Amino acid sequence: MSDGPCGWLFWAILAIQGLGLVGLVVARMAPHCNCRSTFFSLFLAAMLAVGATTVGCLVAGTSQWLTCGTTLSVMVIGATLNMGRSAQYSSW
Repeated sequence: MSDGPCGWLFWAILAIQGLGLVGLVVARMAPHCNCRSTFFSLFLAAMLAVGATTVGCLVAGTSQWLTCGTTLSVMVIGATLNMGRSAQYSSW
C-alpha cells in the first residue's frame, strides 16, 4: 500500500473533489432557476466522478480514498439535507 498518489494525480483528485463541492453548492443555491436541471446534472456528474475516484483510490491502495469518501459523504448529505424548506415546498 503506497502512502499517496504521485503529484499530478493528487491535484487531479483534488480538482475532482473541488468540482464535487462546487456542484453541490450550485445545485443547492439554484432551486428556482430556469437552468435548474443543468445544475442538477452537473451535480450528478460530479457525484459520479467523486464516487469513481473513491473506488479508484481504493483499488489503487492509496490513502487518498479517505478524503474522497469524505467528500462523497458530504455531497450525499448536502443533497438530501432539507434546511427548513419542507414547510415551504411541498412535493405533492
